[in-house]
Amino acid sequence: NVDDYYSEGALTNVLEIINNNGAPDFIVGNCNVFDNKQKLIYINKPLKVTPWHLLAGAYLPVNPSAYFYKKNIHDKVGMYNENNHYNMDIEFLIQASLVTQINYFDKDWGNFRLLPDTKTGNDIGNGILEVRKKKLFLKYIKKVPFNVKLMVALTNYSFRAKKLFYKMTKFMVLPFDIVYWKIDKLIKHR
Repeated sequence: NVDDYYSEGALTNVLEIINNNGAPDFIVGNCNVFDNKQKLIYINKPLKVTPWHLLAGAYLPVNPSAYFYKKNIHDKVGMYNENNHYNMDIEFLIQASLVTQINYFDKDWGNFRLLPDTKTGNDIGNGILEVRKKKLFLKYIKKVPFNVKLMVALTNYSFRAKKLFYKMTKFMVLPFDIVYWKIDKLIKHR
């Protein structure tokens, strides 16, 4: 992906981490996601990169420009699946997470341009990006041990509960909050 690039100082920062004794096998940082006009859309921060978070679709690193790993990971899980033309990076992350701990660092290492005429851009536009990911997740959920399956289910329930709580809070608290601030404003302007 020739349009992805490292942040300034990323490689120096990564070298400092991996040159320390006991360096982790796999590290991931933040990735800035830009549109086709180089406007920042969001910063991907994959805070929790466990097998169950990956298989639940939570905290996915969005681009390989923001993660680094030791070569021996390929000895354990093989190379990228070149037959998977749409989410081979996610598939590799899932496989890697099952054999080693992936450590998150709150550092900006990668940059990704989300362009409309790319595989990812087209998948988003056609509404099939999430379908492809869910299909991949189901493939691996069938293969993982029971404890990982259980953690995937708990992670999914946790995220659903948080979304529901957010919606309820927005629906129940926001109107009262608006009224409070309007009254507060009236009182202060007397």
